Amino acid sequence: MKKIFLFLAIFLLGAFFLGVVLKKLEYGRVKSVEFSGSKIYDFILVNKNHNKMYFEGKKAIETGQNFKVFYLNGYIERQNKKTYISSKKAILDKRNKKIILYENVNINSDNINLNTKKLNIDLEKQVAYGNDFCKITTENSKTLGKEVFINLKQEVLKLKHVKTIIER
Repeated sequence: MKKIFLFLAIFLLGAFFLGVVLKKLEYGRVKSVEFSGSKIYDFILVNKNHNKMYFEGKKAIETGQNFKVFYLNGYIERQNKKTYISSKKAILDKRNKKIILYENVNINSDNINLNTKKLNIDLEKQVAYGNDFCKITTENSKTLGKEVFINLKQEVLKLKHVKTIIER
């Protein structure tokens, strides 16, 4: 009888440890599963590090390392100045820390409005650039050109092939 109880105790103990090991293996498999194609509707992104940032969007679709965003609107606040940014579509590249804004891109800051079809933003280098036609308007002038380059740190904007119209 003692042999049966000993055998049963060893068997139950072995089954218990086998169950624990199998759970760990299953957890390890589930942990490494990646989801793609996830969709988020009506979202808000907020960041309050050295620059305050607030963005809203109608829809975001995860595609691997990127998010494709629809109807992005928001602002970045630096030194109590807000720069408003909007576009119909955007791609957020998580790995390379880049944002591509396209289709009706608008940037407004200090009574200066920039409108273009596509603008690339490199968050690490803190620059924005684009090769498409660009229109910059102020209270009494319009500047048209191509190949825009913006140094976000130094707040310097360069534009090639420029035509400026001053209105009175």
